[in-house]
Formats: sequence, C-alpha cells, structure tokens
Amino acid sequence: MTKPTTTKPFVPPSVEQVRAYAASRGYPQFDAKMFCDYYAAADWRDGQGSPVKNWKQKFIAVWEPKLGTRKTVVAATPSTNACCCGCGRSARIIVGNTPFASRDCRKKVLGW
Repeated sequence: MTKPTTTKPFVPPSVEQVRAYAASRGYPQFDAKMFCDYYAAADWRDGQGSPVKNWKQKFIAVWEPKLGTRKTVVAATPSTNACCCGCGRSARIIVGNTPFASRDCRKKVLGW
C-alpha cells in the first residue's frame, strides 16, 4: 500500500511577504511589487514555463544574484576609543579596561 501524496497547493505571496523576506535576506529596498507582478503576469510560471512551487527559492536563485551587494545592518557597538562617562571625548587613558578621556571624567565616574 502506498501513501497518498499530499502536496499543498501553491499560494502566491503578498507584496508584504516578499518585501519582508527580501529585507530579511539583506535587501530592504527590493521592489517586491515588481517581483509579484512579474510572476503574476506569467500565471506564476518561471522563464521555462514551469510552475513556481517555492517563491522563496526563486528569489534566492533568480533575483538575488541580480541584486548585487546585500545591505547588511551593522549593530551599533560602543567605541573603545570613546570616554565611558558620555562626554563624547576620545579616550586617552585606560584605567582598569575602562576608557577615560580626562581627569575630569575620572573624577566624575570614579570619584577621584
């Protein structure tokens, strides 16, 4: 006895779904409407006429190589060259792995 195959019918993504997926892949400015319009015009078939089964795979394999460099978001990290008291001056003296820029900053933070 064989198991019946249960494949989910393809549901085209919304523009918002494509936009969110593109942003998660590093392309926050991707034109998601163009992606949806392109495949909708072809009744969700690819360039060879085969039905699109996985739109995320099409994004990665077909569209992503044409987009170029990803726009990675770099997390803000505190500068090791900045004074830790928040004065905005660059640190010139390191005291116990805590950067301080001046005597005033040391006084303010450590009470020296």
